[in-house]
Amino acid sequence: METFGDAGSDWIDTDGDGVYETELVDIDGDGVTDAQFTDTDLDGVADVERYDTDGDGIANTEYVDVDGDGVADQELFDTDNDGVNDVTVTSYTVGSDGDLFPNATA
Repeated sequence: METFGDAGSDWIDTDGDGVYETELVDIDGDGVTDAQFTDTDLDGVADVERYDTDGDGIANTEYVDVDGDGVADQELFDTDNDGVNDVTVTSYTVGSDGDLFPNATA
């Protein structure tokens, strides 16, 4: 996942709390945001990354770090540019036994 502080980026406060947690990056300098990085837990590492890979101004690829380890666990793709994700790939576990459910504690 991306760390914050890249040159040539704009910052926004998406939740109105006074903390700028979302970075908008115009990679090619055309005035259209090509990438958006959001740090939902304010640890300095993006938890959600969105990319506009075809230059139309709409993100069509998204990576989400669900468990906070700095590695994307979900990948979402909008292959036909209709604004709805067509493909979701999930690759994370919650329980130490390898399933998606927390382990019971006694």
